[in-house]
Amino acid sequence: MKPTSRRTNFTTRGDTRLVSCWNSRPRAKRLNRSCKTCAKPFQIRASYLNTNASGNFCSRPCYHAHLRTIRGPEHRDWRGGNHRFRGAGWTESRRICIQRQKFCGLCGKTKNLHAHHLVPYRLTRDNSQKNLVALCPRCHKHVENHTWNCEAIGASPAMTAFVIKNIIDARRQVLKFQFLEVLRAQQKRC
Repeated sequence: MKPTSRRTNFTTRGDTRLVSCWNSRPRAKRLNRSCKTCAKPFQIRASYLNTNASGNFCSRPCYHAHLRTIRGPEHRDWRGGNHRFRGAGWTESRRICIQRQKFCGLCGKTKNLHAHHLVPYRLTRDNSQKNLVALCPRCHKHVENHTWNCEAIGASPAMTAFVIKNIIDARRQVLKFQFLEVLRAQQKRC
């Protein structure tokens, strides 16, 4: 007896009889669906229906196209016009902040920069450039700890911004003097 497919049957160690393992399993239940973006029919396993996106779109590009088309109260993240993470236009504000500054506000690093809110977004809903500063991950964590400390003692948003700006300005002055010392040392060698 010859197996019809290598995937369907296999032989056990040293045994010549065929053991059918795949045929004994019940087939997964499949559902016929149509894509919400392109209306193309497709099939999906019932067990894959675990998120809002699965089962509604035939492919990931269709899902992303759908997310780009819906706005306002029809969007699942709609909360009075603010995105649930950092508000409307956050991606653009972040990009502009990092392009404008190009280095960490505390240590001067130029890679892997984050945009930090001087006054936390959760308090003011302010994504303006005057409330943003570029920081590296290490300095971002350091400044965020100071922000949490200000909030813990009940400081107002204006006081929190004042404290964080002073921390950043003081560190910039230290970096400026360190940079000047390095330049002077190099000039003396020449």
